Amino acid sequence: MRWVLEEKKHHVAEVDVILDTIVEHVMIVSMDFKILYANKALSGAVGLGSEDVIGKHCYEITHHRKTPCAPPKQLCPLTECKKGKPCTLTHTHYDKDGNEFYVEVTAMPWKEKGEIVGFAHMARVITERTRGELARAVAAREKAAIVDVTCDGLIVTDLDGNITSVNKAMEEYLAEAGVDVKKFVGESAHHLLKKYAELIKETIEKGNAGPLEAGNNTGRSDR
Repeated sequence: MRWVLEEKKHHVAEVDVILDTIVEHVMIVSMDFKILYANKALSGAVGLGSEDVIGKHCYEITHHRKTPCAPPKQLCPLTECKKGKPCTLTHTHYDKDGNEFYVEVTAMPWKEKGEIVGFAHMARVITERTRGELARAVAAREKAAIVDVTCDGLIVTDLDGNITSVNKAMEEYLAEAGVDVKKFVGESAHHLLKKYAELIKETIEKGNAGPLEAGNNTGRSDR
C-alpha cells in the first residue's frame, strides 16, 4: 500500500486516520511477507510501536516465527492469496510478551495492472468466542467421560427425543443381546427403549438376571 500512497500523498493523512479508528488489526504486506503498513490496533495488540513493526516479516510480529506459517499448525492466508482469491482463517497471534489471542484473519490480494503485488491483511479478535467454544468442547468431553464410567445403561437424546449417543454400559448390554445400538443413533429414543424393554422382559422370563445387571445395576440378583 505504501507504493500507492506515495502516488497520492494528499490522501495519506486521511487514510491513516480512517484505518487507525477501526478495531480490526490491519496490515499491508509485501510479496515477501514484509509489513509495509500497520494500523494502531495492530501495533497496540502486539505491544510494539509502528517503528518496531514496519519492515519486519508479518510472521515475526504476529506469530513469533522465523519462517512463514505452514501446515499442520496454521495455514498462511497470504500464501493462499497468491492463488488470486481472498482467504479467511482462524489464527492464534501473540503479543511481544508471548500472550496469545485468537483472531479471524481475512487476507486479500493487492493487485496492480492485474498482477498481485502485495496483500491486505485484516484480523478481528475472537478470543472470547473461541475460549467459549473450547470450554464447551471440554465440558462435552467431560460429560461424555462421566456418562461412560457409570454402570447404568444411559441413552442421551436431543430436545426432540432423538438419540445422540449411548454409553458403554448400554452399548455392551445391547451388543450381548445381538443389537447394534449405532443403528438407533439419530432415531427416536422410543424405538430403542422399546427394544430395551423387550430384552429386559425376555431376560426376566428366562430367569437369567446376568445380562440385565450388566446393562442396568438396578436389576436384582436374587430373582
